[in-house]
Amino acid sequence: MTFRSNMNTLPPMASLHCVRCKEEKEGLIAPPMPTAMGEKIKTSICEPCWKEWMTMSTKVINEYRLQ
Repeated sequence: MTFRSNMNTLPPMASLHCVRCKEEKEGLIAPPMPTAMGEKIKTSICEPCWKEWMTMSTKVINEYRLQ
């Protein structure tokens, strides 16, 4: 007997046309922040572009020693 739990499964990501890379890719699962800007990012930026932005923003914060 196998037990399957739906607790650990995520909803499928919606496909969208990314405004940054101009390609049709999967979007974010949830808004990155609980604001209107977070919703806008979720509906217009793909997952790979958002990850790239997060990596670059970390580099900028570290380079300029921002907090």
